[in-house]
Amino acid sequence: MDVAFPSAVTMVLHFPGTGVTSIMQFVGRHPSIWREPALNPPRVEPNFNVGCGASARLPWLLGHVHEPSASSRETLIPRGLGGTLHTQDHRCPCEELRTIAAATHATLWGHENVVVAPLRCPRTRYWVVLRDPIKRIFSRIFDRYFLEHKEGITREMARAALNSTTTFPGREHLKEFTGSAALNNYYVRSLAGPAVYALPLGGVKAEHLEVATVALHAIDVVLPMDNMSALPTLLAPLYGPRLCFEKLGGKHGHDPTAELRAAESDALLMAAFRHHNALDHQLVLRAHGLFENALRRSLIWCKQRKAPQRMTSGDLFTRGATSR
Repeated sequence: MDVAFPSAVTMVLHFPGTGVTSIMQFVGRHPSIWREPALNPPRVEPNFNVGCGASARLPWLLGHVHEPSASSRETLIPRGLGGTLHTQDHRCPCEELRTIAAATHATLWGHENVVVAPLRCPRTRYWVVLRDPIKRIFSRIFDRYFLEHKEGITREMARAALNSTTTFPGREHLKEFTGSAALNNYYVRSLAGPAVYALPLGGVKAEHLEVATVALHAIDVVLPMDNMSALPTLLAPLYGPRLCFEKLGGKHGHDPTAELRAAESDALLMAAFRHHNALDHQLVLRAHGLFENALRRSLIWCKQRKAPQRMTSGDLFTRGATSR
């Protein structure tokens, strides 16, 4: 028998380095979108990760609400493919999401391991933020913070991973910092699913871009990171007219300008990055088209609504927040 389930749950597909942490700070202050989960003791990870593949280090919620299945207890392991995958070769089950939602009464969750995120689940809205793929990569792998915490990679490691299929030893638990797949059309691999993610360097082709595009079209909110300020307007038809008249302030995502400038002197490395992320670049262009059409519809919808009374409880948004 199916468990009770909220009328609508939101799943945020979180590609690290796209500013989604700022969004999570926003929705955490907006009750029309997010309701705090009923956990005892309360425990909410900053990006609201949930489920069997949400993060290599964060199977955090399962023990609070039900005994996880055997597949849920399994850890993320390297497949020798230049990326980290769940031990199962398919996406996480929608049933797990329904069980967690029913047990906690929460209405929004995040998923930072998109390759195994449950897609097309009933009564579930999906959001995704995409960023220029080269900027996203450089904001992560060469960021001083990650290098200091031994979670980033060096330019030499990147060069090796873009030359032949490579797994970085000792980084199997670090999601996108594990090898070639993280540097080679990561968006397309992740949206197309585990079988495509498992392909070797250069194995992702135009047909896989089309599979990823189909998945992208099924997502309710597609947002380029450069247009993050438009998020409230984009959400208004789904979550209520008050959002029509609000703004999302602050900085979003690490600025990789310094890392990019330093790497530009290495023409061969930059050419390799561009070559191995050409399909991701095309996918981001398609995301821009979806966003522009959706924003146009949302603006028309919002013009038909009257502005609400001025809010007196303070700004709902975290100003000046920076996310990684």
